[in-house]
Amino acid sequence: MGISETRKIYKSACDRLGNSLENYGFKYRKTKSSAIRSGRQFDNIVSFKSSRHNSAELGYIHLEVRAMAWSEEFGDFRRSLGVNLPINENCLFGKPIENLFIPAPPYIKYDIGDDQQRELILSNIERILEEQVLLMFDLVESPSDLYEYLEENQIPCIEEYDSLDHYKKYMKQIGAD
Repeated sequence: MGISETRKIYKSACDRLGNSLENYGFKYRKTKSSAIRSGRQFDNIVSFKSSRHNSAELGYIHLEVRAMAWSEEFGDFRRSLGVNLPINENCLFGKPIENLFIPAPPYIKYDIGDDQQRELILSNIERILEEQVLLMFDLVESPSDLYEYLEENQIPCIEEYDSLDHYKKYMKQIGAD
């Protein structure tokens, strides 16, 4: 049985976006549809997901792109404080890429099924990855840069579940920056 046209389009989009991150030190894992790089404090992960309701014949193929800062040591630190979160304690944040700096609807999907719009949509996602996601990853790797940024800006993705408070305590404990 061959791969459906829908699956080919979806995989092609993931491959394009994942490969575009390799220029920034990420390793794209085709089988997991994610790109990962090891930062000083956190693993930086960008993952690609889709919907089981995709249909190339009907003209829609959904793509969701998420960014996550992950550290088992950070999770251990939170658990040592007695923190029990409704999300994974190892995540400083794990959000759709549009929700890092701007609160937005909780479930954003791109429709890449339209041949006429696909290039524009993928180019826009690449821009968000380069401008916003990489900035967010850089900020969490450097506490002094993050604190300076927070003097004039908000970062909704790390304000949930007291993540910023946990981050500050964790960074102090490990003597980072």
